[in-house]
Amino acid sequence: MKSMVSFITIVGLFPLQLTHKMESTTMSISIAEKSNESAIACTREPGVLSPEQRERHQALGQQMMSAVQEVQELPDGYAIRYSAETVSVLTLAEFITFERLCCRFLNFGLEVEREEGPVWLRLTGGEGVKEFLRAEIGIS
Repeated sequence: MKSMVSFITIVGLFPLQLTHKMESTTMSISIAEKSNESAIACTREPGVLSPEQRERHQALGQQMMSAVQEVQELPDGYAIRYSAETVSVLTLAEFITFERLCCRFLNFGLEVEREEGPVWLRLTGGEGVKEFLRAEIGIS
C-alpha cells in the first residue's frame, strides 16, 4: 500500500499536510501548529477579524452546529462528524481559516471519508482544551 505525502504552504496562510492513500479515497488534512503554546482564550479583539469576516465566521459556525451528526471525545479534544451533503469541505476549511485567527491554541484536522462518506472535524490541543470546547460548543 503506497501513501503519498506532500507539504503545501500557501503564502501568508498556513502549512498543510496532505496524506492520500493510493488504494482509498480518504484524504486527511492537518493544520500544523507552532511549537509554542498559546493561552486558552479566544481573541475577539477588534482587528483580528474584520466586521465582514466576523459575520461570516458566525454564520459558518451556526451552519456547522446545526449540521452536527455525532461528537466523539478524543484524549485531547473532540471529533465532530458531518454529512458531506450538509456541510462541504470548503465550508469547514473557511471556518478553520477564521477560527485559527482567534483560537490559536487549537489544532484543526479534517478527514474526508471515501465513497462520499462523512467529513470529520477534529478540534484538539493541550491541557484544558477539552474543557474549553465543552463550554464553547456546548458538549455535555
